[in-house]
Amino acid sequence: METPNKKEKFTFILNANNSNYIVPIDKNVRDILYFMDYNIYLQQIEKVYSIPTGLWDFKCLSKKLIWKEFTKDIHRCDLKINNISYKDPDEVRRYLNSKYPEDIVYRTLMFSTPDSLGLPYEILHKVFADSNSNEKMFVVEPNVSKRYYKIDIKTTENSIGFLFDKNLRLIDEEGNSKFYVYVKIEFDILNDDQVFINFSIKKVKPKE
Repeated sequence: METPNKKEKFTFILNANNSNYIVPIDKNVRDILYFMDYNIYLQQIEKVYSIPTGLWDFKCLSKKLIWKEFTKDIHRCDLKINNISYKDPDEVRRYLNSKYPEDIVYRTLMFSTPDSLGLPYEILHKVFADSNSNEKMFVVEPNVSKRYYKIDIKTTENSIGFLFDKNLRLIDEEGNSKFYVYVKIEFDILNDDQVFINFSIKKVKPKE
């Protein structure tokens, strides 16, 4: 008879379109992979940048708001397009304008803001703060020296693929770090109908 491996890790694959995000944190969880309808993910972000049109309850995306946020946030992340780093927002817009229609350009800029992390943060909070009542935990940024936020965009004529890479940590009510969480989000805004969100979990060692 085989001896159980106490260090065996588990991967949970869940549908994020369902609001029931419960994952048993007391188990040896290695990865939590969510898949989500692309349109639901898109609409959640569009709400942030939508303004009233003055015609009943209709709203439209504000390119001005998107641009304002993008120019501010590009300096807070490591943004690469086809493996080339960008820090000048005007260069990014010029490049995208040379390849895509205006609506696609601003959708790409909108996804390049931190609001793309909003729904994954919400999922993470529900998984670790709401569904594990025995040990209340909170999602926070790592220390500045260990913090990173990467956006990798790959473009072709018919594809704009996004890969987000962000690290976070979970602390208890006393402020002690309990888990490191590595978040990856992947989708193609021109082709995919699903967004894939992966949380890799690493328990903090006592000395950390």
